[in-house]
Amino acid sequence: MVGTIAFFDKTGERQHTTYTAATPEYGKERFLDRFEQEIEKVKALYPKVDYAGLADGAKCNWLFLEKHTGTQTLDFWHVTEYLGKAANVMYRGKRKEAEKAAWLDQSCHKLKHSIGSATRLLNEMLTYHEEHDMPQEQRNTLESVITYFTNNKSKMKYAQNMKKHLPIGSGVTEAACKVIVKQRLCGSAMKWKDTGAAAVLSLRCINYSKGRWSQFWQKVNQYGAYGRLNDTYHLGHTLYASKSPTKVIRTQGNHLFISLYTAARCRVFKVSRKKSTLYLKAIRLDYQLLNCVCISNIKIFVLKSRLLISESRPICL
Repeated sequence: MVGTIAFFDKTGERQHTTYTAATPEYGKERFLDRFEQEIEKVKALYPKVDYAGLADGAKCNWLFLEKHTGTQTLDFWHVTEYLGKAANVMYRGKRKEAEKAAWLDQSCHKLKHSIGSATRLLNEMLTYHEEHDMPQEQRNTLESVITYFTNNKSKMKYAQNMKKHLPIGSGVTEAACKVIVKQRLCGSAMKWKDTGAAAVLSLRCINYSKGRWSQFWQKVNQYGAYGRLNDTYHLGHTLYASKSPTKVIRTQGNHLFISLYTAARCRVFKVSRKKSTLYLKAIRLDYQLLNCVCISNIKIFVLKSRLLISESRPICL
């Protein structure tokens, strides 16, 4: 599951995009909660900006967007796919290929630039449905298109959006599904557990949201990995784990290693407030064990991590 928050200027040019992703789950509670937090942060920074929601025809999308946006728009390209289905029914046969292409092109143009065109197209399809006989399968197809337009015509105000330089398509989010998720998680013979996939998706969202990667490491350098975990899991206490690791670990390479190791352990243990003390003790013991690791292995890892930091670019996520 992927959501995007895109910023557009007065001319309709996209300036910045923030990505949010989560692994599949029933009800999407975790994803929606995370996405809602991102929206609240943006609204706190820009309270007077117009907010427009874009999505496909799924009902759950509109229930969420209606709470956070002033206007909701159905993705234009999804609507054109339904118009294509209607054209295949209304202009059947090879002899009507030219008429079908002309009607589809004209209908898409009207829908995009003419106010009230969605209602007129709906009436045209209703009239054809009542006056013409057709096979049952094609009748069902046309009825599905009519139902789609009936339920969503209030969200097909594309002409108004074009005049206001507002987007009419969810292409940014569609592209994010491919870039954030499919390119990394859907490779040949890949299998993922929920914990690992969630970690990779979070890192990819940070990496592809411009400026987030550097902000993340600035926080780690400033407060330390333990401090970030303390804040993440809401432990609420200034414990040993919240101290800056630069006072304990001498090299940035070991700093990176202990950060990733501690994060992985906390993810596995699913740290809660009640058991935080027990888990923090376990992490301290793990940290002491890490100090006893073979020095040659540590030096090799430090060398690799220094090269990574000097290049100033993330690992392939």
